[in-house]
Amino acid sequence: MIISISGPQHSGKTTLLNYLKKKNPNWKIITSEEGVIRNLKRRFDISINKDVCYRSQYLINSQHIINVIANENNNTILDRCALDSLIYTYYNWLNLVNAKSKLSSTTPKSLNLETSIIKEKIKDAKIIFDMTFTLWDKLSSYYDNIFVLDPKDTGTIKQDGIRNIDKNYQKTLYESYYHWNQPNIKFINGTVKQRLEKIKQYAPELNID
Repeated sequence: MIISISGPQHSGKTTLLNYLKKKNPNWKIITSEEGVIRNLKRRFDISINKDVCYRSQYLINSQHIINVIANENNNTILDRCALDSLIYTYYNWLNLVNAKSKLSSTTPKSLNLETSIIKEKIKDAKIIFDMTFTLWDKLSSYYDNIFVLDPKDTGTIKQDGIRNIDKNYQKTLYESYYHWNQPNIKFINGTVKQRLEKIKQYAPELNID
């Protein structure tokens, strides 16, 4: 069984992962510090969030593949999964498309250099998104449960050198998860105790008291 604790930055993933790791010693639990983003950032100084590039996304996607292959026959809880990569790359592409639309409506044709630059960025972002969409399409069925955490219950975002602290960015990312909803995706909110109770309903195999 593979479970993912997912959601945007500062949505309470680390708190739940640390609790579940303590209570479930027979499960393989990959905490935030061991997870995809922080691990790759530490090892390869990848670009993340709004600044992700081909190299970084290839590394991120490759790690999601490794996590599934290495754990498809184990009881494992992951810090994020391929769905999270899909959400972030979808945001980056759509954000550039919207920026181009706004710029085109205000910029004179004689001053369209910035528009040309954004067009190239959109092309790159779409390639990265398409690549990540294919990854999600291939891996999505391997995740038994994906618990997406609501960030509104976690207060002010604290800067830690990894997170983007923009609350609007966080909110938009969370809302984007609903676009890709399917049966193995469950949206979890509330206090830590309430979140754990909801997780227990969907994953009774876990030790949660």
